[in-house]
Amino acid sequence: MGGAEQLTYSSLFTLFFTLTFVCLHGQDFKDDHSDSWYIVVNDSQLNERWSIPTIGIIRYHDVFENREFSFISSGLRYSTQKNSSFTLGVAYLNAETHEQPLIDTASSQIWLFESFTIKHPLVRGLIDQRFRLESRWIQNSTEDFFTNRIRYRIQYIRPIYKKTFLRMFNELFVNLDESFFNQNRFYVGFGQKLSKTFTFDMGYLKNHFPNENRDVLRMCLTITSDFKKKDLAYVESPDIK
Repeated sequence: MGGAEQLTYSSLFTLFFTLTFVCLHGQDFKDDHSDSWYIVVNDSQLNERWSIPTIGIIRYHDVFENREFSFISSGLRYSTQKNSSFTLGVAYLNAETHEQPLIDTASSQIWLFESFTIKHPLVRGLIDQRFRLESRWIQNSTEDFFTNRIRYRIQYIRPIYKKTFLRMFNELFVNLDESFFNQNRFYVGFGQKLSKTFTFDMGYLKNHFPNENRDVLRMCLTITSDFKKKDLAYVESPDIK
């Protein structure tokens, strides 16, 4: 890869993180909260073009203490021959907030989402960009409502030693029908390809909301079910995350 193309990707990273900082700057954050996320991903490759990505998440407020939400989603992904893919999916989320135990804050959500991912292979690593539109039906103890938001994620994955790799991403969420800023997630961690089927990564995620920060321990197990009998490179990133 030429120096000009590497400079383009470096400039893209710099621009995005600068714009993210501008969105976060000036927010009146409360004290940080600690969370832990436990994620299982199954990426079922049906053939060269079609696959079914499925993800399950359990999030705890504090580490292993109070379950805050559970989430499951699945969809159908079509991959082109030019390092890009399109995904259509559905998700269900059940949440309960523990910061105010005397108030009923349980809620449930159903999402429909469409996403487009494009990958940029590097000499040592991979950059991917994901654009996602989410339509969400939300029900809680006081009201039901419908909302839309857009998510943009840029991710970098680089092999370090043998089957060990570095994963970094930043994802910005913006509302289409409410206040502009929804949240931002920055993650850095390390992973290991355990076998042809299993990959594990763990790291630190900083989750910014309009009025608070969250420090997150994030652990993810990816299970590859390859029905076309071809080993997938561990730098492949499930589009549904």
